[in-house]
Amino acid sequence: MRLDQIQAQQVSDAVTAFVDDINKRRGSVCATASSLRNGKPFRIFDTKMGSFNLCYFLEEVDGDGTAPFENSTKDRDRSVVRIPLIPRLGCPEEKLRSEIATMKFISAKTSIRIPKLYGYSTTSDNPIGVPFMVIEYIDATELSIQDVHDKQYREHILRQLGRLFLELYQLPFDRIGSFALDDEDISWTFGDHRPLQSMISEQELAGLQPSDIIPPGRTYNSTVDYSYALTGLAFNDWIKSRDAVFTKDDAENDLYDLYKFRSCVVDWVMAENNHGPYYLIHGDLLPSNILVNSNRDFVAIIDWEWCRTVPAELFVPPAWICGLDISYACCSVGYLSLFSATDEMQNALLCEIEAAYPQLYSRRPASLHPLAKLWRGNVKDLNKFCIAHSLLRPDNCITVYANNLDRYRHGLGSRASRVSAFYSSISGRKARELVLQKVEDGRLYKEDLRKRGMELQRETFVPLRPEDHQMPSLGGMTQWCFSTVFEAWRNHRWLSRASLVMFFSIPIAWWIRARRPLA
Repeated sequence: MRLDQIQAQQVSDAVTAFVDDINKRRGSVCATASSLRNGKPFRIFDTKMGSFNLCYFLEEVDGDGTAPFENSTKDRDRSVVRIPLIPRLGCPEEKLRSEIATMKFISAKTSIRIPKLYGYSTTSDNPIGVPFMVIEYIDATELSIQDVHDKQYREHILRQLGRLFLELYQLPFDRIGSFALDDEDISWTFGDHRPLQSMISEQELAGLQPSDIIPPGRTYNSTVDYSYALTGLAFNDWIKSRDAVFTKDDAENDLYDLYKFRSCVVDWVMAENNHGPYYLIHGDLLPSNILVNSNRDFVAIIDWEWCRTVPAELFVPPAWICGLDISYACCSVGYLSLFSATDEMQNALLCEIEAAYPQLYSRRPASLHPLAKLWRGNVKDLNKFCIAHSLLRPDNCITVYANNLDRYRHGLGSRASRVSAFYSSISGRKARELVLQKVEDGRLYKEDLRKRGMELQRETFVPLRPEDHQMPSLGGMTQWCFSTVFEAWRNHRWLSRASLVMFFSIPIAWWIRARRPLA
């Protein structure tokens, strides 16, 4: 979910004022870090602002506080003061307490490298005047998409991802939720706090009341119940946002996709996993949250604020392994890239399993490991993979269903006729009123923009070029074609000879074109 233009401008102004106010207390920032680092004097050498946090990068200075250790053989001690951007968060205290608790858990229970936590305050009762945490500075760079698709590093990066998921898989939980600090703000607790994610924060910020769907103290021990709640967030976003749609045709198609996506989820849940175990995910595992050295070794994983436990079906690798967001990867050319990338990811996981358990899997295939079997069903099946990522980010439910799942479930027939049939049904007739309401909401929103002297800005689709993503090999494409035809046969979705010819010729023609030099 994104804020509408009016809200986005208001939040942007509030964030600017918030940062300006903190910048007036830069001395307090340094003094606070010093008090938590054995009195070492610090100065700010850099400042960065992300989507949800403001970071001050501090370095130790000489006793007079004026010069760094330029000519000293001693390494300069560095720290980071990380402040949540309160105007940009719908639930800032909950977010910070969850992140701190998660970092404590990860440090205590895993070998995953994260920044050391030196100190924190979850309230504004401190010299800086806002909640903060002081963490270790790690001298490394952010992983980039270019790194992921560099042949020199790709296998190494995917294997490290596999190692990360393999370790988290060893820590099963009995319910779906998030970590939080105890009443004394000292230790981590788990079991009484909702599975917090960025979409809940965004909807709270926009005034869409997501806590009516997933209240703060709500946890789950049923995959079906949790998945239904996540689709509820998607409905809530679309129904209550003023700028969701502007035409009757768009409204009818979007609402159709939402209802049909929810029906997909019922079939997607594996009955044997409905009541757990559940597994911990990072929640925002973007390349920018993975710090690496020059060899592309993972040095640290940062930004754990949206970490939560999820059903086994949602314990999947990130979609960016194919170079695309899931909304692009689920359709057309992107689908081919996704197929190739998930195959590589599965192979990387098998290598890590063999390395982690050499005695156990020296005489038996690593594919028998429970995580390998889980991914064989949830990752190699791209429709399940797309559903999983849509639920991890419910604002993608409409796009994924429209671009992929609708065609998979119903074949090459007329989508318009299916939409029409839906609105002729009993449930569809009730949905018609909502369609008209959304069109009116859009009209009133555009009128509000006009009164404020603002023009409507809509996101535009940018066509993909071959260099924008990882190109699957011819072998990978052939495997994808045959596996997809097999799935069609297995599900009795027979295709005519003409359809088969078109099915094979289009991707092969694309593959040939993609390898021509770009003009």
